[in-house]
Amino acid sequence: MNKNKPKISVIIPVYNVEKYIQECIESVMNQTFKDIEIICINDCGLDNSIKIVEALAQKDDRIKILKHKYNKGVGPARNTGIKNAKGDYIFFLDSDDYLYDKDLLENLYNKAIATNVDFVTINYLESIDELAETTFNSNKTIKVSLKNFSKVLDIFSIVVWGMLFKTSFLK
Repeated sequence: MNKNKPKISVIIPVYNVEKYIQECIESVMNQTFKDIEIICINDCGLDNSIKIVEALAQKDDRIKILKHKYNKGVGPARNTGIKNAKGDYIFFLDSDDYLYDKDLLENLYNKAIATNVDFVTINYLESIDELAETTFNSNKTIKVSLKNFSKVLDIFSIVVWGMLFKTSFLK
């Protein structure tokens, strides 16, 4: 792995998620695609989340911790991650989520390279509670432009997490 320029920067805002953050970060650490950096933004939570992140960073030098001076929210935390990302691609992951498939980043990266698109998205399972789940599943490929973007929103469930973006596209 090239220490200076990873292929993927995974951005994880961290705020009061001590119950979930270890599983979240370990799911990224355990990906088959290793050429990554994991950027965790400490958004000044009040629990032990950042202590858990710091302990994981001691085990894996791909984990970088950035700190806000005060709580700014998830959007500004993601923007801090974007500004500091060194990867060719950016993947956003919410700190209460985890990557179920160990080859997810590898598959997204390979699809992005093969198609030379600005972003690719994943299938995902949303767990509303222990009894209800919603699945988004699509194998569609579509070229997105400013002209057809509103139509694309009708076809795909668009969320920033679960998408691999070209860093140049976001910046």
